[in-house]
Amino acid sequence: MKRFLLGGIILILIVIIWQEVEASSIESSQQQIEEMLNIAEENDFQLDKWEVVVRENLLIENVDEFIQGLGGFEIGKTQIDGVTKYRGDRHSSANIVESLLIVRTSEKEYQVIYKISSSDYSEEVKKTYLRNLDEMTEKLFTENAQYFTCLEAVKNGMIDIVCLIEKIAETLNLTIYDQLKDNKFQTWTGYTPKWEQSISIDDNEINTHIAVTKGSNNQSTLIIGTPILITEY
Repeated sequence: MKRFLLGGIILILIVIIWQEVEASSIESSQQQIEEMLNIAEENDFQLDKWEVVVRENLLIENVDEFIQGLGGFEIGKTQIDGVTKYRGDRHSSANIVESLLIVRTSEKEYQVIYKISSSDYSEEVKKTYLRNLDEMTEKLFTENAQYFTCLEAVKNGMIDIVCLIEKIAETLNLTIYDQLKDNKFQTWTGYTPKWEQSISIDDNEINTHIAVTKGSNNQSTLIIGTPILITEY
């Protein structure tokens, strides 16, 4: 499975570890997925997968009781180099995969990361996604939780990257602040007024992160994330 973290954006991710991402709502993540999907389809890309990640640092008095309240997840515990992690997945009949990671950061503080993803966005998938995300948000998080939305789409054959980014920028009314280029990928970061959440980097508000990668099979992959692209966990 492809990673969302690209080599050229490590520096950006290090910077934002110390930044607070403005909280987003479930409705906002739905809107973002659908707008990203429209952008992909308008440029003849086919959906590969989408995902929403919710993350928050929480004080948990009894982590075993906390985990017992998570229905449907098969949670396993690991301890490596003194770091305790609880990890589990849950699969639904609607082609949706949910993952949960709980990392102990101090005696009673844990970073909780919940991810929901799918390779489809049918009405059934959308209905299940919204229900499950609402359920897990209610169980796990507060209003201070951070939301990250990402969509990945593919296209066979050559593409005009300059034209593609110009069309995306026009659709999102996007102001581009930074661009990175490598032999196999290019990334752009910027700001669109269409999406609420943002981070501040070098005195600029950033809430859009786009990457285009080229595979050896002449297939191009378009990745769009807000407020940034993050690593898989």
